Amino acid sequence: MATNALLAATLASAAWAGADCVAPMADWQPRAMVETIAAAQGWRIGRLHVDDGCYEIDGWDSEGREVEIT
Repeated sequence: MATNALLAATLASAAWAGADCVAPMADWQPRAMVETIAAAQGWRIGRLHVDDGCYEIDGWDSEGREVEIT
């Protein structure tokens, strides 16, 4: 559970930082885990893809606002 919270915080903070990710893909969480974390945060995914070495979620936050989360 702590890992999920940490990854969610990392995803959210990376979006604000605007920096490219530097972790090797071998260390990434599986896409299914990212989808699970997003759902736990109340986010709806329109598109989950890789951009600049990071997962990127294009979708909506828990309040229905359009977001781009890296």
